[in-house]
Amino acid sequence: MLVKSQNASKKINKSIFLMGSLRSGTTITSRLISSCKDIAYLYEQTSTDLMVSLLYKNFKKNWKILFETYLYDEFFYNFLSGRNFNYNKNDESFIGKSKSISEIKTFIKKNNKTEFLKKSKKFRILINIKGLLVIKEIKKIYPNSKYIIVVRDLFDISNSIYYKKWFTNKNIKKDLQFPNVIYKKKVIPYWVPKNNREKWLKYSLIDRSYFYTLLQYQSFLRFYKLNYKNIFLIKYNQLCSDPLKVSCEISDFLNIKFGQMTNKIINSIKEKKYKKKKEPTDLSLGKKIKDLNNKLKKLK
Repeated sequence: MLVKSQNASKKINKSIFLMGSLRSGTTITSRLISSCKDIAYLYEQTSTDLMVSLLYKNFKKNWKILFETYLYDEFFYNFLSGRNFNYNKNDESFIGKSKSISEIKTFIKKNNKTEFLKKSKKFRILINIKGLLVIKEIKKIYPNSKYIIVVRDLFDISNSIYYKKWFTNKNIKKDLQFPNVIYKKKVIPYWVPKNNREKWLKYSLIDRSYFYTLLQYQSFLRFYKLNYKNIFLIKYNQLCSDPLKVSCEISDFLNIKFGQMTNKIINSIKEKKYKKKKEPTDLSLGKKIKDLNNKLKKLK
């Protein structure tokens, strides 16, 4: 098995993993954390989704070197040099959404060899992973990293996904939201268990949305029961109702300081309400969602 340098492994093992399902609130949370000082943020990358899918499908051999080479060599050093900053104001990953102009200028200006080495030591990598199915495996590989999990009302998550129409057959085939597998000449997401593939093909769009959400947070709950002392849990409704309080708690947990854009981001956080929530049409699926939602609400 191939191995990466110890520097890469040590850096990733001291990084910050931000995890949650699609539409759970990880995007605004990542923007909040990345606005703080000395944080190198890896925006939501399709390449990360691919590596997560490989881990989920049990392709573990050489997974670690692939993951660390991408994070350490491709992302981290290009971030420190400012090469991969996105200056497109119309894009979600625009650097100006989390860093002020003066912070960017100062960062780029101090790029001699001495400053570069200083930054490589003090900066921590923030990795936003969309999904919770491999949280146990990642924690086992990187036990010393910090883990932040975002939990949102499962009905809100599922309806938000439903209105995006990501799980229509047409969009699954053409979109790169997830790596896919071929089953009976149909394209389905890799995370659909083999014994549920027939059911997936028959599911309506709303039931597919709920099924995805169920799988994600069932996996999280199993993990949380054994690891609750080592992770920071963000409840999306609490983040929206009192963003300053939750932001300060995150800052304390990670031992980081607010940056110049942090308060602006805090003031922008608002919860989206869905006036018309669609229920699952599959009654057994609906019962599982309600039971799991109640269990998640009791978590502290």
